Amino acid sequence: MRGIETTTDAYMAAHEHAMIIFLPPLLEMIVLPNTSERKAKRQPISSYHDDRKWFDDEYLQRVFDPPQDGKPPEYRVAELWYKDPAQWKWIGWREWSCFWALNDKFYYQEFENGIILGVFPTGKTISESQIFTITNNGVW
Repeated sequence: MRGIETTTDAYMAAHEHAMIIFLPPLLEMIVLPNTSERKAKRQPISSYHDDRKWFDDEYLQRVFDPPQDGKPPEYRVAELWYKDPAQWKWIGWREWSCFWALNDKFYYQEFENGIILGVFPTGKTISESQIFTITNNGVW
């Protein structure tokens, strides 16, 4: 067990079928499916290099061609989806997303059998929040 870690840098995106959280200090994309039929996933990210094209909505619209009422994935999610669509397309189109930096603090603690992280908003506004517990076997 490690101690409680703090970061002021986080990304969160709600997709049609999953919530995505990226904490740069962990170099992991955390995928939380909306259904218990799928397991949560901690996807390692190899580096913290940010290619600006994954933030460019015009570029993302051309690459992913979402329906008129859908938003393409962005940031690390777009990069992973582009490289391996069979593993990522199931999450569906992005509903909303948010970057936090500098003003908010997020906490996480890794344990032998999983991780706890939070407090994260669970909607477009920060009026509702949640602490997530994810086990190494994908239960959350």
